[in-house]
Amino acid sequence: MALKFVGSGGQPEIFGTGASVVSLQTAGSSLEHIYVDNADPAGTGTALSLSGGATADRVIATAAGQACTFGGGVTFTDSVCSSTQPGVAVLQTTGSNTLRNDDIWGAGEQYGVEGTSGGGVNGSDTVINTIISSGGGDDLYASGSFGTTMTITASYSNFATMANAPGGTIVTDPTDQQKPPALVNPANGQFEEQQTSPTIGAGSDSPSNGSFDLDGNSRETTTAWQFSYGLTTAVGTATPMSPQSFSTTDIGAEQSQAAPSATTTGALAITEDSATLSGTVMPGGSASSFAHSVQAGASGLIEGDTYYFELVASNPNGSYTSGQGSFTTGTAATGGVGSNGPGGGGGGFAGGGFGFTGFPGSGNNGGTNPGSSGPTAGIASVSETSVRASGNIASLTIACNGPTSCSGKLQIDAVLLTNKTVHGKLVQVHKVIVLATGTYSVAANSRAKAKLHLKPLSLSLFKTHAKLPGFLEITPTNGNVGEQNLTLTAPLKHTRAKPKPKQKK
Repeated sequence: MALKFVGSGGQPEIFGTGASVVSLQTAGSSLEHIYVDNADPAGTGTALSLSGGATADRVIATAAGQACTFGGGVTFTDSVCSSTQPGVAVLQTTGSNTLRNDDIWGAGEQYGVEGTSGGGVNGSDTVINTIISSGGGDDLYASGSFGTTMTITASYSNFATMANAPGGTIVTDPTDQQKPPALVNPANGQFEEQQTSPTIGAGSDSPSNGSFDLDGNSRETTTAWQFSYGLTTAVGTATPMSPQSFSTTDIGAEQSQAAPSATTTGALAITEDSATLSGTVMPGGSASSFAHSVQAGASGLIEGDTYYFELVASNPNGSYTSGQGSFTTGTAATGGVGSNGPGGGGGGFAGGGFGFTGFPGSGNNGGTNPGSSGPTAGIASVSETSVRASGNIASLTIACNGPTSCSGKLQIDAVLLTNKTVHGKLVQVHKVIVLATGTYSVAANSRAKAKLHLKPLSLSLFKTHAKLPGFLEITPTNGNVGEQNLTLTAPLKHTRAKPKPKQKK
């Protein structure tokens, strides 16, 4: 067998032909940071044969047929076994071996990892953080013979199919993925993960992983994140919160080198002066990669104001700033109002030196009004999303669902935007205003009209705005405050018909 060494520096390459290009068979023998290729186009031999306690780390082994064989006691980490033409298996194992942080990749083999036992010796392979693809057959296959057993135990690994023969057992874990990985071009030896790969950040961060991946990069990626919030949309220069971080490990031989991405997912537990900001960070830079939920509490907020917030994530490969979310703190009377969804921020309109923000989030996110003890009342609801004023009165249809009558108070609020000079700078100030108030009383399981009286401010706003966006608060006598978006529309303008001209005689 002839060996040819190519290259200086970086990863040395060994090309050869024969039964096995490199064979290590004793404990303590190891192979590190090297490329092994069986150049026989017929695919009759393997590139790498290990047994007897040998180890390999940061190794690429490729062959036209079967790339690797492990005979027991082998530890194979941060490495690749790749077959370039269809064959029987990419990797055949006997005895007990450990695969960690590897890519086992075939171009149409019958098996990806074929574990077999015999000769009176049971086998037990452990597979962790490993991508396995046969290219068309069974990615994992276990078979025992002559009274022996072969067990393959997989965790934090990515594979699509598996099969057992008599004596064979495959043990999987909820951490395993049975979905296609997204690699750059494995057929051409490029096993880097694309940003959409589900394997990013989905691996085990066990200390046994070692420190480096196939390319010599850190096996873990530390992603830092922090929220910023403020009363204007320029939140990046407002109040940054304390940075926090988490570390992730990928499935496969190569750790992702992409910048992260992030999105806001809303505000929770909103009170008069605090809220919990929430978001999602994708360490691989795509919404389809493994997502990490993050939260942070903001305190010392101003009652009844609308805040804007964003999430910034960064790792050694770059940084990303999310779209903005928003929420409105509560008042002593209303509690918190709902927050806008991902990227939040209401559109709204402005005019005459002021304007209105977009709708707050819908749902029962408001404060509570326990009320007095007593029988449980029915539940009142309103189906309208728009109501027109008639003079200084607006009417709503209240539905009472339940065995007892419904009664309570109604109030339409809006968030008003005004301009104000603070320390010589023009800033926007957000203030919750009351547009209309009223009461309701409806019999059980029926509907009835309820009247709301418009405030003088509402009537004056109608002079410049035909519609006033706001939110309706329904406060039952006994129960919790409910909220829903609602638009208050100006009264119709009645015009006197012009008299018909008299006909000339």
